[in-house]
Amino acid sequence: MKKQQVKDWTCEDSAELYGIRNWGAGYFDLNESGEISLRVDGPNGDSHNVSLMEIARGATERGLGMPLLLRIENLLDAQIARINESFARAIDDCGYGNVFRGVFPIKVNQQCQVIEEIASAGRRFNHGLEAGSKAELIAALSILDNTESLIVCNGYKDEEFINLGLQAQRLGVQVFFVVETPSEVETIIRCAEREQVRPNIGARVKLASKVGATGTPPAATAVSSAWAVTT
Repeated sequence: MKKQQVKDWTCEDSAELYGIRNWGAGYFDLNESGEISLRVDGPNGDSHNVSLMEIARGATERGLGMPLLLRIENLLDAQIARINESFARAIDDCGYGNVFRGVFPIKVNQQCQVIEEIASAGRRFNHGLEAGSKAELIAALSILDNTESLIVCNGYKDEEFINLGLQAQRLGVQVFFVVETPSEVETIIRCAEREQVRPNIGARVKLASKVGATGTPPAATAVSSAWAVTT
């Protein structure tokens, strides 16, 4: 009977089994004790690894119960920088003649601390916010103080919602109304004429999609991807 040699299990084996370095994006790893660690970047560009188990033990010692929700502002800052710098490199490589203006949808995370951190981290990139309701638009206007950043309004828009955006635009805020239905265009124009403000109207465009209709020339039913990008 052959004897099977059993290899001692190591932390590296665990890291490979759970693929932590694949989904951790450089922020999460496994330390020598086999605990998940978090990389936190310091203000001077230096980084420190902090064990999540140590955080949990420290919270327990302070009388806090589990589970805990950890908000790591450094990750928000790093991810905002990553997406903006990635687009900047792509724009430079492709010779694109315009700029990238990102927006964070408030509906993804409506916690005040998160929105404030994203607005602060995105200020140097003119990163804005997306509002899908009147409450979110009010929140965006109260937090975003960079007039170069965009506030994109999505979702259903009644006259009160539109008027609020137009009044903000009059104060120098760059507000864009993304049209959901054709009838919204008429409402936006009517409100804009009453407020004497020229509105910024946007539309969603899927650049890889082709639209056509039976018996109708393609030019009459859709705009080309090249036209959408250059316009």
